[in-house]
Amino acid sequence: MIARQSDKETNTRESPKGRFGFSRKALFTIPETGGPFDLDAVTLPPGKKNFPHHSHAALWEMYYIVSGTATIRMDDEHHTAKTGDAIMCPPGMAHQISNDTDEDVVYLVVSDDPPFDACYYPDSDKQLIARKVWKGQPDEDRVFWTRTDQTYYDGEE
Repeated sequence: MIARQSDKETNTRESPKGRFGFSRKALFTIPETGGPFDLDAVTLPPGKKNFPHHSHAALWEMYYIVSGTATIRMDDEHHTAKTGDAIMCPPGMAHQISNDTDEDVVYLVVSDDPPFDACYYPDSDKQLIARKVWKGQPDEDRVFWTRTDQTYYDGEE
């Protein structure tokens, strides 16, 4: 199988106040390939963070920096990651990627896709429970907050 970035749709995400934002192309997805992981190509613009600082209960994520310099927050530590560096985030490790430079950071992210996962957001003390969307299941049935009045970016911006 070959995936060409030029053939893939770009999905852009921006938080309401602009602190978080990126664009990504899903190169391989588990539903598409039947494989055990997803592969995304992500561009993180200057001054942005990819997601709120969070950990997964079950999901593994691995990042490879294709170009640029990023700040990786892992639990309570901050690390610099440059072109050619790889980062592994096992379940339970809170993580976040920031771009504090004047140039885009481009990275690949490989993640497995457990049927159920829970996330914890240390900065806002939120918890999220997520389950895989099965064929025909409405998307709104995928995510459950521990409090129903919360949204994804509440307490993060």
